[in-house]
Amino acid sequence: MQEIRQFFSWGLLFIKYSEPFSATDLMEAAAAVGVPGRGPGQHRALLVDLRKVDISDISGSDSRRFIAARKMRMAGAEAEPVAFVIRSSTDFAYIRMHNLWAEALGLRGEELTLITPQMDQALNWLETVTNQPGLAKGMLRDRSW
Repeated sequence: MQEIRQFFSWGLLFIKYSEPFSATDLMEAAAAVGVPGRGPGQHRALLVDLRKVDISDISGSDSRRFIAARKMRMAGAEAEPVAFVIRSSTDFAYIRMHNLWAEALGLRGEELTLITPQMDQALNWLETVTNQPGLAKGMLRDRSW
C-alpha cells in the first residue's frame, strides 16, 4: 500500500509505503508520479519512506519493470534526486540493486540517490541537493506526513 503526498512549497513528493506491500505498489507509483520540474507545482525531489515494509520480495525483474515504466513516463526529462529511508541494513542491499538498475537503464545516476535509515539525514541531503535552505527543518517541524 502507498500514500503519495506533494509538499508544493518545497517541490517535494513524499511516497510512504506500508504493508501489504508488493511489486504492484511500485508499478502504481511509476504511473502515478508526475514528471519532475514540468509545469506549475511539479516536484523537484522525491522522499521515499520504506521503513514499514518488507522489500525482500521485490526482485531485480520488478526493479527493471519499474524503471522502464518510470523512464517512459519521464520521456527524456531530467531525473530528480531521491532519498530512500529504509528500516534496516538488509534493505540497503535491495535499494542499492534497484539504483544500479536505474543507472544502467539510464533513469538516474547514483549521485542523485541517498539510502539511509534516518529521516533527518534524508531531509538534510534533499535540502542540500535541491538548494532549498530550511527544507529539513520545515519538514521535521510540520510532521503532518
